[in-house]
Amino acid sequence: MLNNLNTLIKYGIVGLAGLTTLGALLIIVFIVINPEGEVWWIAARLLVASYVVAMGVVTGLHLRAATPSARRIELLLLGAIGLLALGAAGAVWGFHMAEVTGDLEAWAIMINLFMAAQGAGTIWHLWHSERPAVSVT
Repeated sequence: MLNNLNTLIKYGIVGLAGLTTLGALLIIVFIVINPEGEVWWIAARLLVASYVVAMGVVTGLHLRAATPSARRIELLLLGAIGLLALGAAGAVWGFHMAEVTGDLEAWAIMINLFMAAQGAGTIWHLWHSERPAVSVT
């Protein structure tokens, strides 16, 4: 039963990584075409979007590898924790901005929720399938 759930979560992670990577690439293109705001704000948005793209690539490489290295597993675990935190914070920020400005950007909230789900799913997958390689020390 747990093996079937891990397989389902693995395919879900692949789908979410594809969606979040595509969304981040589109956001990067949009920011480059239409830079809006202070320089630090543009840089922060580009940095987070690049992080999401990098996590999509690392996730894809990990799931395709027959025997992933322990270093890649640790990198993916830390990245997944970051995705979970950034996705949750971004969704809350989107709802806050909708309340303050009246402009609800539902697509941005959905991408952030997909990021959080990708992070949570990746953590679950690593915990249940790669547990001997993941250690606290």
